[in-house]
Amino acid sequence: MKVFVTGASGFIGTAVMRILREREHDAREMRSRLENGRAVEKELRTFKPKAVIHLAWQGIPDLSAATSAKNLVDGIRFYKLLGKLRISKVIATGTCWQHEEEAHSGNHAPFVAAKNALQILGKDFVENGGGVFVWTYPYFVYGPGKPGRSLVPFLIAEAKAGRAPRAKNSDAWHDFVYVDDVARALVLLAEKNIKSDAYDVGSGKLTRTGDIAALIARIFKMRTPRLRQTNPRGLRADNRPLVKATGWKPRVSMREGIQKMI
Repeated sequence: MKVFVTGASGFIGTAVMRILREREHDAREMRSRLENGRAVEKELRTFKPKAVIHLAWQGIPDLSAATSAKNLVDGIRFYKLLGKLRISKVIATGTCWQHEEEAHSGNHAPFVAAKNALQILGKDFVENGGGVFVWTYPYFVYGPGKPGRSLVPFLIAEAKAGRAPRAKNSDAWHDFVYVDDVARALVLLAEKNIKSDAYDVGSGKLTRTGDIAALIARIFKMRTPRLRQTNPRGLRADNRPLVKATGWKPRVSMREGIQKMI
């Protein structure tokens, strides 16, 4: 199957391209910048993909209103183009923060608002062109290639430097999911004969940041920090719709994922 991937050189995109090629798809990365509509249209008309996996998002970790607005404008133009070209299927990535009420009014608000708008408008443009539009909510994705300022790479770097790894907020609970598991989910959604829908993509369980720091400390044979007893509380993926639609399940445990990053 011909699959066109935006953001193919990014953290998740690199894994998506590798898995597509392992599964013997004809995968093509977008070479033009998303704001260059004519060049992007030329690439799409030349390649004639059956599916598009749209991952591109400029400026991360800048979630400001200005950056989010630019991504919104670029995204609307791109989805209009996909509808015009009658692309059969589009797989797009949102964020788990779309489920989090607090994120709609905090520092993440412009980013979440842009993603919400693109989910609605993208579905409209693609379906009006006769295509299937699949939106995904990836949770806390980690793995090789994750920027060093993120939690897991930061803790590993601390341990490698001989410092005891400590999370800034050791009692925060999140749903962490390995990058290859997320990429495999996106590829399966492109492969399967499904209708337009939206899917969580996560491990389905909560892990405390302090426990991740302790796990890394044990791997490096360092003293582990003492943690107080707390009840898990946080946003967790509901993978049941994704499992039903594709048969997908996360394969990589937290320990295995961290070992792959060291």
